[in-house]
Amino acid sequence: MTQIRTGPMAVLALALVAGTASAQDPDIRPPAERYGLRLHYNTSVPELTGDTRKGTDDSDFVDFNEDLGFENVRTFDARAIIQFRKGKKLRGGYTPLDYTGDQDAPKTFTYGDTRYERFTRVHSSAKGGYYSADIQWDFIQRPWGFIGLIVGAQAIDVDVNVVDVADNVREVDTYRMAVPVAGLAARAYSGKFSFEGEISGLTVGDRGNVFDTHGMVRFHVSDRLALQGGYRLLRLTGNEGNAEVNLRMRGWLYGLELSL
Repeated sequence: MTQIRTGPMAVLALALVAGTASAQDPDIRPPAERYGLRLHYNTSVPELTGDTRKGTDDSDFVDFNEDLGFENVRTFDARAIIQFRKGKKLRGGYTPLDYTGDQDAPKTFTYGDTRYERFTRVHSSAKGGYYSADIQWDFIQRPWGFIGLIVGAQAIDVDVNVVDVADNVREVDTYRMAVPVAGLAARAYSGKFSFEGEISGLTVGDRGNVFDTHGMVRFHVSDRLALQGGYRLLRLTGNEGNAEVNLRMRGWLYGLELSL
């Protein structure tokens, strides 16, 4: 009678099952996409345009550049991505907003309860941040890259301060607004390079709207480190009662991508 050794046979059977399952679900993503944590850091000097008002008339709008003298300054964009499952990602981002102006008013304007006469010295600032948090689901995953759906929220938190220096009279406002967003992201790999595009945004009626899009080109030093550069356009509108802020930032950016 032949004796059957059940221990080795069981191990062999489990190995065959595992091998079959692995063959049925191969990881066809590019090596650079097989990460748990991805970090982005970009720096730029974006062109800032926009206006704000405290009132209900169109004549109450105060231009950031012409009336307040805001100048373009260097800022940064930081992002973190956690890939908790293959093609499923939690993402968060932050861009600081820190602009100041100090000039003689080129015209007479009213902001809130204060009238700023022409040639009056006006010191102003807009400081805060732009935040994003979302989930990305890569519904198309191929050896060349991915296309993903984005669902989440983007928020602005900005303090606006306008001061009549001579009379020491100031108007201060805080704009806080969160907007649900949806969009698409895609990346394609070609040798040492990859090309990425992303667009997201939504409107919440009178409360405001947001539109954020960028295009990036990356040179991959390795599967874990890449140099990147591209162009970004960000538009934000927020309303709080009779106060409104419209902000537009656009420009070239460059930085690093680290995948772990």
